[in-house]
Amino acid sequence: MPLGFYWLDRLGRWPRPWLYALFAISTLLVATADYFSGERYTVYVLYFPIVALGCWLLGMRAAVVLSFFASILWIADDVLSPPEPMPYLAKYWQAGMRFIVFVAFAYMLTRLRTALARERFLSRYDELTGLANRASLFESGQRDVARCRRAGRSLTAVFIDLDEFKRVNDTYGHAEGDKVLQVVAETIRQTTRESDISARIGGDEFVVISPDMTFDDAERYISRLQEELKRSMRDHVWPVTFSIGVATFLSPPPMLDDIVKIADDLMYVVKRRAKNAVKHTLVDGCDSSAHEQTKLETMLA
Repeated sequence: MPLGFYWLDRLGRWPRPWLYALFAISTLLVATADYFSGERYTVYVLYFPIVALGCWLLGMRAAVVLSFFASILWIADDVLSPPEPMPYLAKYWQAGMRFIVFVAFAYMLTRLRTALARERFLSRYDELTGLANRASLFESGQRDVARCRRAGRSLTAVFIDLDEFKRVNDTYGHAEGDKVLQVVAETIRQTTRESDISARIGGDEFVVISPDMTFDDAERYISRLQEELKRSMRDHVWPVTFSIGVATFLSPPPMLDDIVKIADDLMYVVKRRAKNAVKHTLVDGCDSSAHEQTKLETMLA
């Protein structure tokens, strides 16, 4: 993170009353310096970074308040300063123009901040479902893998693929297909723990990485997840089922790519056999034959 954005992030963690007080005091200090400097020095330009920071950290409403406050102080400085050869009302006209400039400046910064926030969101999250995207999954998941390897703890990877999803798109249209994906994502989000990473990595493919989840815990989790997915599809009368591959690692491989690939392979075993089922394997180190449990179930609906 660039140094400037780092300090903005640190400052943005302050309580809002503290930030309001900071910007108000800063504005008063600029007004005081502007008054005592007279016409010899240009000090009023320092109002702009204060309004800009207020806009960035507190939002447009706070920026408008700071703009109004700065404009009042500016006109007070003009009134209290020695008379100048200009019409008296011109001072108020200038103050009004300054206020408009402040607000326009704050508005542009608000739009810029919104655009940057959206760009940051899209770089890490799937726009349709709000889950992590592939890049975010592998960035965050790799850290969990390293942590589990250091601590000697287990890790579970879940690969979920939607059966008959193409049928929904072909029959009801892609808008309905998007709703299916959103409902599935919300079901996964509500079912997983806060420490888990849920991601949509393809059109109708989802992955969950669950650090510190044992084989038995994974069994209970998958059973609950299946039931919730089944209920959500039944509630919307969608002909969608789920092929799920689950791999629980006693000692996960060093690369998340390999972990997801094993869960993906297990999902394809289900796809080739009967779909609408789960294949769950306990992987002891790099040997996937230590323990294996396969569950092939009937239709969810």
